[in-house]
Amino acid sequence: MPLALVALLVLAPKQRSIVDIEIAPNDQWMAVTTASDNIYIYSFDGKLLETLHHRKGSALIDVEISDDGSLLACSNADKTTTPAPVWSTKTWKEVTRFGLYYSKTKCDPPSGIDFAAKGKYIIGCTTFSHQLVCWDARTGEAIYVQRKKKSGTMYGFTLNPHGTLVAYREGGTNVVWLTDFENPKTIAEWGDSIPVDASKMKRSKFSHDMKRYLVVSEPFATSSQFDIFQPSHGKAVRSAHAIVKNFANRDITWSYDDKLIWAGGLEGQIICVDPESGHLIKHWKGNQGDPIHGMEALHHSHRLVTGGKDVDLWDGDTGKLIRTIALPKQ
Repeated sequence: MPLALVALLVLAPKQRSIVDIEIAPNDQWMAVTTASDNIYIYSFDGKLLETLHHRKGSALIDVEISDDGSLLACSNADKTTTPAPVWSTKTWKEVTRFGLYYSKTKCDPPSGIDFAAKGKYIIGCTTFSHQLVCWDARTGEAIYVQRKKKSGTMYGFTLNPHGTLVAYREGGTNVVWLTDFENPKTIAEWGDSIPVDASKMKRSKFSHDMKRYLVVSEPFATSSQFDIFQPSHGKAVRSAHAIVKNFANRDITWSYDDKLIWAGGLEGQIICVDPESGHLIKHWKGNQGDPIHGMEALHHSHRLVTGGKDVDLWDGDTGKLIRTIALPKQ
């Protein structure tokens, strides 16, 4: 290969892959992360509105927006002891940072986050000590740390941002535990755990009305299992079950009205599932067959965005591609 061509290939900008997408509550813009030190703010007609920049060398991963749309927070997976940032969406300036501090300057930052209680709190699992922590979203102060059942690693968590009910996994227990930071009555309704094999569990998500809990597992190498649980007299009871063959799940989301579930796959597959029956409604392919790493539904329609190399906007009912938005080159 000629040296000049080699130089051009080395210097050519590289295409980033999308890691996460979050949609503003008014459905007017979305935030996109690529594990870089930038967060890209796009309108749904494809216009780049803002680029939020954090410290050079950051790996901004899990982006979340508060229920009122006023705050944007993001986890930072750069494996250092620097806290995670929070921005104001009115000024696009950083307003606070958060992590579990063990000195004045060093902290254990969260590896994944979500807002809770309509933007009052940020919940997250810390990167190094693997503890489930509740922070004040406005000040960044850690106000609650969930005690572990054993000494195992916190593998992940999920919650409904409208409330404070959290489902989390802990190594050494093989159980999905439930905890509530504010309302113990919720635990009395659901029970303290979900009856699933946590070792096979990949993803989970509460419905918007907090009356159903979706769990996606991989009991077989080439299949994904979808189970939906509902609270009943102090226990979580399975209400729907489905197995989708030849599908390795990478992300899931409920529709705004909780009438549909969409899931994205390793080979660009997008499936639509009926949460009442567990039946597969529709199955199509996007992202040019590449893995779908980010998936989110709009708050006021059955439109859906998926992320891989680009952002695709879909009609979630028909599977029709509405628009593709290309990210800036590296």
